[in-house]
Amino acid sequence: MDKVLVVTGSRQIAEQLCGFVSQAGEYGIDTVSTGAAAAELADIEHFRAIIVCPPLPGESACAVACRIAQSTGTIVILIVKDPVSQTAAAQFEKSGVIALPKPVTKPMFLQAFRLVCTLQSRFTGLASENDRLRNKIDEIRLVDRAKCALIQYLGMTEQMAHRYIEKQAMDMRLPKAVVAEDILKTYES
Repeated sequence: MDKVLVVTGSRQIAEQLCGFVSQAGEYGIDTVSTGAAAAELADIEHFRAIIVCPPLPGESACAVACRIAQSTGTIVILIVKDPVSQTAAAQFEKSGVIALPKPVTKPMFLQAFRLVCTLQSRFTGLASENDRLRNKIDEIRLVDRAKCALIQYLGMTEQMAHRYIEKQAMDMRLPKAVVAEDILKTYES
């Protein structure tokens, strides 16, 4: 089950926001009353969305929202008292924060919340694809280093080294990266 974090110093506001989130779908909801507790919890767990609403004791809700959004990669909904200026909105957007003006109506909140959840799903998918591609690039680099070692130490051509690594991987039923690591251990130690 996806989780949502509600950050506010007001119990009444927390209950109202939890009610709105419950109407949007089935989510596990955590509530905290300080920015420090929110940052600590956000570092430990993955949240589908984080909602920050003043008052926060001794802290700026804007600063807390931006800090959490930047450190976790989760999109944050910030509920603010005054209409947000264009420059402040642009700064929030760069940080991954969407600002909603008070008073927040249920339809407005639900629309923003669903938008954030959709964007977060897309963002998570792109992040996992990015990780997969980075791992593939690392594997290619490792195999290329192993090819260079075979060329340098055994006098193979690039095609021969490539074929050797592929054949070893197939024969031993191992990924090419593992074969490449073994070659590098042998020739680069």
